[in-house]
Amino acid sequence: MSPISAAVQGITGASVRYAKESAALLRSVSGASDEDAGAAIVGQIQAKTQFAASVRTLTVADEMLGELLSLQEASE
Repeated sequence: MSPISAAVQGITGASVRYAKESAALLRSVSGASDEDAGAAIVGQIQAKTQFAASVRTLTVADEMLGELLSLQEASE
């Protein structure tokens, strides 16, 4: 798997997880369920961190690809 594919998969996974944790938090604070609001907030923070790490991976992969293309152009 390429770094770009891994980063996109991580971004997608983090987005899905954040939405899931947001729904759990909403159910918890509205009294619709006995889910733990604290656990949902921690899950949101973890999803946010996963998203940020995946975006950084994507940025670094893009920078590396750009440098490789520059090196290839310079050698031609």
